[in-house]
Amino acid sequence: VDVTDRSAEPAFALRLAPVDVTVTGFATAPGTTFQVATAIGVADSGRLTTALETRLEPLSVSGTVEVAGLGLPVFAGYVGRFARVTLPSGTVAAAGTVALAGDDAGATAVRYDGSLEVADLAVRLADGDAELVRWQRLGLKDVALDSGKGSLVVGAVELSDPFAQVEIDETGAMTIDRVRIVGADGEAAAESTAGENDDGQAGMSVRVEQIRIDGGKVQFVDRSVQPPFRTSLDDLRLSLGGFALDDLGGIDLDLQAKV
Repeated sequence: VDVTDRSAEPAFALRLAPVDVTVTGFATAPGTTFQVATAIGVADSGRLTTALETRLEPLSVSGTVEVAGLGLPVFAGYVGRFARVTLPSGTVAAAGTVALAGDDAGATAVRYDGSLEVADLAVRLADGDAELVRWQRLGLKDVALDSGKGSLVVGAVELSDPFAQVEIDETGAMTIDRVRIVGADGEAAAESTAGENDDGQAGMSVRVEQIRIDGGKVQFVDRSVQPPFRTSLDDLRLSLGGFALDDLGGIDLDLQAKV
């Protein structure tokens, strides 16, 4: 199966092969369930496997899902709608359980429990070769996402060998000003009211029990002054516990770096 979206720039093109789908005990009667198992190759090295118990009425899907080796560069066209960057490298992996259920009002709630990993990521400016962000591995453990309750809890976030570059140019504009795409109304393309959904209701509750950064480096350059000011943070190590978007009190922070 070839999937193409030419509305993205560059165009999104993805091949799914081989595609193996096995359906066992298919039934449409209300309350009856059947099994769906898939094993799908994604692009050059990615793979998606699922084992799901499915019910059509009322709608319910639950089971296991695993994603391995899914390359990020193919999605660069969608990222380009919000930021002037390229994605030279990066892969995504995830493994866990998923549950999806619909209610009488037509709303669908999704729950995911498992892990997520982004490895060998690199992000560069679209108008040059300047590297903005890279890391060896970003791992999220004990992820619990529940869209019905509006909550996301992560047991641990581990970031290995990250690098970031922050620059102020001759006009005083920061790197983020060069990267983000601003719409005709003057608002950033992906910007929304913090802590609220589009309908004005409270947004998702996010809590991370532990954040660890190991071997990080941050380079800073200010070209708005002469001579330009340069500095860096090397061998950055950070440990942060008890982070919650709706309650920033009680955070335990330990930060070490060489300047």
